Amino acid sequence: MPRREIGLMGYVGEAFVSCWLKRQYGEPEFEVVTQVRPSKVPAKGGPYLDLAVIRGDIVHSVFEVKSQDYIWGGDSEVNKSLDYIWSHRGEVIGYVLQDGRALRGLSRTQAYLVLLVPPNAAGIKAIGTSNLQNVLLFDDLWRVSGVASMSEETILGELREDVKKVFAILRKPKQGATLLNPFLDSRGSHPPIVTRR
Repeated sequence: MPRREIGLMGYVGEAFVSCWLKRQYGEPEFEVVTQVRPSKVPAKGGPYLDLAVIRGDIVHSVFEVKSQDYIWGGDSEVNKSLDYIWSHRGEVIGYVLQDGRALRGLSRTQAYLVLLVPPNAAGIKAIGTSNLQNVLLFDDLWRVSGVASMSEETILGELREDVKKVFAILRKPKQGATLLNPFLDSRGSHPPIVTRR
C-alpha cells in the first residue's frame, strides 16, 4: 500500500476513534481532547498521544492510533509516552496538552494503543506481551462495540473540521510568518510556473 494511503488510513482511523469515544462518553461532563503527554515525558521528539477522554482536569483514558506500524516489526517502537504510562501502571501521573493545559490522571487511568491492523510477531515483541491487554484493534471498535452502524457522515464531519483548520493555516500560516518578507526579498519575483496558465 502506498505511504500516502497508509497515512490517510491512520488519519481516518484517528477520526473514527475520536467519533467512537464521543459516542462512548456522550455525557456533557466528558470531553475528548487531542495531543496529550505525561508531564514527565519531555515535549521534544513527538511524545504526544492522539486522544484522551477527560472529565474536568482528570484524565480518564488515553489513546494512540496507529495504522500498520506493528506489522513492519523492526522499526516499530512504542511511543515513549505510552511506554511511560504502561511502565507506571497504578501510579498517579500528571499530563499536559500541547496547548500547555495541565491535567492529572488517577491510579486507574488507562492508556490504549489502537491498531488498525493486527500486529505480527515482531510487532507483538515491540509492544510487549504484558501490554497486549491495552491494545485495541479497529475490529474491536467496529464490530464488537456495535459501531458498524456509525454513519460515514459522522466521520466526514470530523474530517471536515480538521480540513477547515488546516486550510486556515495554509491561507495564513503563523509559523515562519516573520521569514516571508526576507525570503521574498532574497528570491525576487514569483517563479514562472506559479503564474503560468
